[in-house]
Amino acid sequence: MLVDGALSFASPTEYPRRLQFGNALIDDILDFLADNPVLTRRLAVGEMIIGMWLAVR
Repeated sequence: MLVDGALSFASPTEYPRRLQFGNALIDDILDFLADNPVLTRRLAVGEMIIGMWLAVR
């Protein structure tokens, strides 16, 4: 979770596009995230916080 969050935070428009694999629903969600880099970065920070919490728990 930490690495995924860090990659998503570092490149909020390119990283979701790299995760697309052909499923229409998931690709639409990833397109939405790629078009909204501020939201992607906020979700990435949340993912890293949850990952840190799980690591120290």
